Amino acid sequence: MLDPGPTPRSPSDQERLDMAIDERSECGSLQVGSLEHRYVGGAHWAAILDGIADLKNHFDRDEHIMSIVTGSDHDDGDDSYVGITGLRPRSPHALLLYGCGEPAPRSEILAALPPRGLVDRFLVFMVPRHDTDTLSTQLGMYREKIVQCLILGEYTNSGPYALETLYHYVQIEFSMRADADKDIWFLLALAVNMAMRAGYHRDPRHFPEISPFQGEMRRRMWASLLQGDILISSQMGMPRMISEWQCDTAEPRNLNDADFDVDVDELPPPRPKTDMTTVLPLIARRTMFMALGTVMDLTAAVRPCSYAEIMRVDGILHEAAASIPPLLRPKSNMANVTDTPQVIMHRLFISTTFYKGQILLHRRFLYMKPTASEKDPFAYSRKACLDAALGTLQIQDIYDGESSPGGQLYTMRWRISSVTNHEFLTATMILCSLLYRGQTLQRDDEIKSALRKSRTIWLRRSVTSKEARKAAETVNVVLARAEGRQHVYGNDGLNVSGDTLSWLGGAKDALAAIDDDLELSFDGQNAFQDAMAVYYREYNILILNIINLNEI
Repeated sequence: MLDPGPTPRSPSDQERLDMAIDERSECGSLQVGSLEHRYVGGAHWAAILDGIADLKNHFDRDEHIMSIVTGSDHDDGDDSYVGITGLRPRSPHALLLYGCGEPAPRSEILAALPPRGLVDRFLVFMVPRHDTDTLSTQLGMYREKIVQCLILGEYTNSGPYALETLYHYVQIEFSMRADADKDIWFLLALAVNMAMRAGYHRDPRHFPEISPFQGEMRRRMWASLLQGDILISSQMGMPRMISEWQCDTAEPRNLNDADFDVDVDELPPPRPKTDMTTVLPLIARRTMFMALGTVMDLTAAVRPCSYAEIMRVDGILHEAAASIPPLLRPKSNMANVTDTPQVIMHRLFISTTFYKGQILLHRRFLYMKPTASEKDPFAYSRKACLDAALGTLQIQDIYDGESSPGGQLYTMRWRISSVTNHEFLTATMILCSLLYRGQTLQRDDEIKSALRKSRTIWLRRSVTSKEARKAAETVNVVLARAEGRQHVYGNDGLNVSGDTLSWLGGAKDALAAIDDDLELSFDGQNAFQDAMAVYYREYNILILNIINLNEI
């Protein structure tokens, strides 16, 4: 792990550092449209992108044109709703928030269940073996019936299994979306409030009416909610919902499911953390997320904090990473052939969580000028943030390679979700910002290489993700600018290199095949640029694949 870094040399040095930070407060980014007001905190990738003036103006113009064409000023287009399941829901909205038709009686819900034998066979052969259309229909019905069950059971009463069912439903809605979605955040807020109303935030030892089995399952549920809160809230650019000072629920015990049952009078002692159990990964993630929660609280505070406090919390993050059980601790060879796919995924996720904390803590110091002409007091923070961004994109590259057919993570590819991609987006924007400003800490080649690899991945994901499209376009523009290439802006702000636009002239014949559908004209240079701008917005992935990726 990274070294905690130097400590200030004297009280006077510390006072100067704290004064430099206390004078600055990040306000985040607010987009105000006719139909939607959308705020994200300063650490969100969209706010980082706003810091690159040329790109902000370009994307603002592009979104304005799209709002005129579609009559909407938000990004919830249909192609953002093909998530890790590979399926598209019939409605882009969460059914529980917007309704799913008439309430269903209990008899209708039970009649919709398939026979027990058929369910058992599905579990044996796994759902991905079925064709997409059939699976989409089945999943859509399952999603609908869960909502009907929640409503029929008056779920806000927080009865038995209501919270677990609601959180299961949130996971389904989440898995069907390729990009961040506000509906998931609102649903999670509902789950968090339900959990607190049912007392999940207080440890079961306070309540003798809760059995040992129920208490342990409540601890596991609460640990899952802690993780979901931080991941989804940060994905939306918002502070977390759960405050640590309100909770005392203990860590789940390291026990296998077979170690205890509903009838136990007392829980067995936990296994050592050198034993891999079904719950050990949850325990390890909880350790990291407890530290990450402290990081988020510090960086989301309206009143700026001192640099000494930043370094104190940095130490908490390092201590949490060092306490991860050896079986799940990140190591140099992340995708070791001797490890199971599950263990590899856990290691990668924990590493990504650590890097996330480093970026949140130290990003604000990337461009902060020291108050004195002495040694740079923020050198550690600059290096920590850059190392974390590069490390995150290295993990993106591992995910991409190993989740392909034949890779070690191919069977686990469904676990690479929009919250994982959010960390990759943040790292991409950090590196783009550094390269754009020319403040690369003499690591230009390393940054460019990471961005080129990441761009290839974003291009492939652009088929179903608007966030991926924006990332690919941003990297293209920044790399072209770093190489000193000329940029040409179309009438709507399309930004491509002059060499690329010239090369695309040879692609007119290929693009003419879709001329009839798009009603575009390729007569003259200006008309071609304008047509390309429109085509780029609507069919971005096709054009980016046409461009020679080795050009930049």
